[in-house]
Amino acid sequence: MRRDSPLAGLETGESDVVVLRGEVPRDAGLRSTVLLHEPRVAAVPRTPLPAGSRTAGNPPGHAGKDGLTDAQAAAVRAVARRRVLDWAGLAELPLVVNTVTGATRPELWPTGRRPQLACTAGNFDEWLEAVAAGHGVGVAPEPVAQRHTHPGIRYLRLKNAPAVPVHLALPARDAHPPAERFFALGTADAPGGR
Repeated sequence: MRRDSPLAGLETGESDVVVLRGEVPRDAGLRSTVLLHEPRVAAVPRTPLPAGSRTAGNPPGHAGKDGLTDAQAAAVRAVARRRVLDWAGLAELPLVVNTVTGATRPELWPTGRRPQLACTAGNFDEWLEAVAAGHGVGVAPEPVAQRHTHPGIRYLRLKNAPAVPVHLALPARDAHPPAERFFALGTADAPGGR
């Protein structure tokens, strides 16, 4: 079951044990173990912005109503025709970020080489629509992209991208007994827990 909250319902008691993508906050009061690492893919609009469509009437280098400059819109159009993209190349593109449950943030790039935040989304569905609408490019774990296709989005393989850790997590104290047993089974062969 999907929960659009950073800890997938553990913080509210809606969930007893969860799978979380990305880093688990150390101060969240959770026990977690890394189950696996997933590769990332880039999400780009299938129908890129036409030249000047969103930035018409703005001086060169100035953003249009969607926040993209003519140069950024051109860069997104160029990337949309590719099959593979290098992680470092994303720093030149406007980034759409799911700030609630997403595992990609500009801080993953080195200081001074980070992508511009084009817009944010409060859940995965908003993120999909923002990318499809041409607000920028997004990044998601490959299995998520495979399960959530969208007619307005193409997914590109990313070279040199850091993998997304996938954690099994439950409350550090007073966890439900079946959740404890499930966690024990999940940690038996997992690479590492805390």
